[in-house]
Amino acid sequence: MEPSKKPPSQSDNANSGGSSSQCEDDILNLHVDPGDDRSACITLYREDHTIGNFLRYTLAKNPNVEYAGYDIPHPLNEVMQLRIQNFPDSPETAFETFEESLETMHKTVTYMSEIFNKQAEAFEKGIK
Repeated sequence: MEPSKKPPSQSDNANSGGSSSQCEDDILNLHVDPGDDRSACITLYREDHTIGNFLRYTLAKNPNVEYAGYDIPHPLNEVMQLRIQNFPDSPETAFETFEESLETMHKTVTYMSEIFNKQAEAFEKGIK
């Protein structure tokens, strides 16, 4: 799928009774069950197991998360469905937990990039 093309609409969310919102860039669709902001289904477009497993792992490390999992329903569709459920006494909503996990992932990738670049420079200089 070309980045300029929009993914198919998620008509099943509109019929399920929950609230649904989609980002302007059409990369993410959020579905929250009515009356329960501690759980959410997030559909990510143009993502695969690389991000899915990293997200699931990061979410699972959060002490507020009771369940985190993802599914890629079909390998030919560039759609990943992420399910987050926080504990009932959690101070965070599921979407806040998702945002926190994205920040943690960003910090992790930034750190890994810095380490990699330092090692690449040292290798180019012949210092190990």
